[in-house]
Amino acid sequence: MLTLGVARLALFAAVGLAFGLGLFGAPHRRLLTALAAAAFVANLGWFAVLTANMFEVPLAALSVDALATARAMPAIGPAFAMRALLLLLLIVATRWRWPARILAGGALASLAWTGHAAAAPPLRLIADIAHLLAAGAWIGAVASLWLAVSRAEPEAAARAVAFARPGALIVAILAATGAVAIIGLTSDVAWLQVAGTPWGRLIVAKLLLFAGTLALAWRHRTRLVPALVAGQSGAAARLRASLALELALLLGIFAAVAFAGQLDPAGG
Repeated sequence: MLTLGVARLALFAAVGLAFGLGLFGAPHRRLLTALAAAAFVANLGWFAVLTANMFEVPLAALSVDALATARAMPAIGPAFAMRALLLLLLIVATRWRWPARILAGGALASLAWTGHAAAAPPLRLIADIAHLLAAGAWIGAVASLWLAVSRAEPEAAARAVAFARPGALIVAILAATGAVAIIGLTSDVAWLQVAGTPWGRLIVAKLLLFAGTLALAWRHRTRLVPALVAGQSGAAARLRASLALELALLLGIFAAVAFAGQLDPAGG
């Protein structure tokens, strides 16, 4: 479980950052290419670890036949292959902004088929895809702002101010689609029972981390970004440190999701 969770986290983080960084701010072509390559490798690693777990063999003993069998499974193979193709195309398409955004978005959306939403009704699947895209947009925007402030880019303050409106929309999408997912997964289970399961504890941790990111985002919007715009001494350093903390919390959320996606909400 630990190895598969780490593989899922690496895949989620790399694809999410590639999508979000391409969506917001100035282009970071070399970084996007590196993230796309990392995501491609993480996708292969996730598939190998998942196959080894299914066949109950050590990763080192995994056979080509086992990989071929897993590749032929409708619940696993098509999403894996489509994501691999999209990421390969993204590696060579980072110089073109909109094609890169579409490819990264498609790769990120395909992750909905690696968790509970894969077997869910269409509404749940659509909500999960929207949740993934919003999460990728958020972590990529924060990473882009951190890079801009760290490099003292002239437009860093303007970009930080401009993110306020899309940031509010991203939070609204995350809250709405997250509620749809939680209700759909726990509709047949008592809330108190869910709260005591490993899945429930991870979801609680995710919600607490989410609350922490909201608090930081509010601090940025009301205090740190205005201070940067006003040119106050030390404002850039304070905002850079706070953005780094927000990135850490967002990666914590990705980790909670990566591990929770392997678990039964009912605790079975």
